[in-house]
Amino acid sequence: MHEVGEADQQVFIAMEFVRGVSLDVWLAQRSRTTREVLDVFRQAGRGLAAAHEAGLVHRDFKPSNVMV
Repeated sequence: MHEVGEADQQVFIAMEFVRGVSLDVWLAQRSRTTREVLDVFRQAGRGLAAAHEAGLVHRDFKPSNVMV
């Protein structure tokens, strides 16, 4: 995280730009093996768990908001 603030009575978090594609796009690009999908889902889950452990709650966790 680079910055946390408030604008128009809404809290925002400025984070690092990550090159890649969203999980929904990654899944649609081609057929994936079960192992590939589970590996990426596990990584996303570990990232979400780490955020929760740090006291952050992602209120819109979905494939289009996960970067691969």
